[in-house]
Amino acid sequence: METYFYLYQITSLIDGRIYVGVHKTQDLNDGYMGSGTYLRNAQKAYGLENFKKDILHFFESEEEMYDKEAEVVNKDFLQRDDVLNLIEGGHGGWGAATEARLQKLKEDPEFAAALRELNARNLRRVQMLGTLASHSPEAKKKRSDTIKTNGSKKGEKNSQFGSIWATNGVQNQKIPKGQPIPTGWRRGRTQ
Repeated sequence: METYFYLYQITSLIDGRIYVGVHKTQDLNDGYMGSGTYLRNAQKAYGLENFKKDILHFFESEEEMYDKEAEVVNKDFLQRDDVLNLIEGGHGGWGAATEARLQKLKEDPEFAAALRELNARNLRRVQMLGTLASHSPEAKKKRSDTIKTNGSKKGEKNSQFGSIWATNGVQNQKIPKGQPIPTGWRRGRTQ
């Protein structure tokens, strides 16, 4: 069975934002629509039907494929406002991309700051869409009335009681209030 290596672009039909990645497959119709964090969040918010995928180039080998991804998905590309990619290309696979992102966060404070800003901007977009598409007004009122009646979200009954969230821009961690936030982390969460 033949193995295909290709570079693709996924485009949001809602706001025109793009994601460029690579894929290795033996079935060109496998339904693969990317795996980037912000891409997946946008697909959940807008619906997969509001994204189109274009195969930009086929390659003879995995190495050629990753080399081209590194050439296209570079620092300049990541600075664009219409891009959903988080890290430079050419790393190969989710684990390698995560490791590369963590290394870059440690080495490059400007990258870490830019990633935090991108996280915040995209989180606001996804939250806004989630709010618009969520429960009916009747369901929201019923939930609010239930919470007021039984006090399930107050004080020690609140699942967040006595703790705060901290993030390094990639991972989130719940820590007890009063405990120092680890070096390189900040208060808050990312998606």
